[in-house]
Amino acid sequence: MIRQIQRQASKLFHPPRTIRIVKRTSNLTLFYQNPQNWSSNAKLFVAFQICFLNWVFYMSSSIYVPGELRLMEDFGVGEIVATLGLSLFTV
Repeated sequence: MIRQIQRQASKLFHPPRTIRIVKRTSNLTLFYQNPQNWSSNAKLFVAFQICFLNWVFYMSSSIYVPGELRLMEDFGVGEIVATLGLSLFTV
């Protein structure tokens, strides 16, 4: 009798938990998340973007270096402070 009351009380105070899985992506979205499923044109486009961004990064850092002397003269700072811009850019 006491065990029945305890079970009923535990059901009232501790309702059973249900796990609900909400899927918000379709199978098509999951299909395109894997780069192995991309078309050849899409793979080439992404590879081109990566190469182009690397090229822009190194070009812009090499443009900054010749201006360091002028930066040191104009602002009256040392070599370490003038190199700080390039260091923070590459990080």
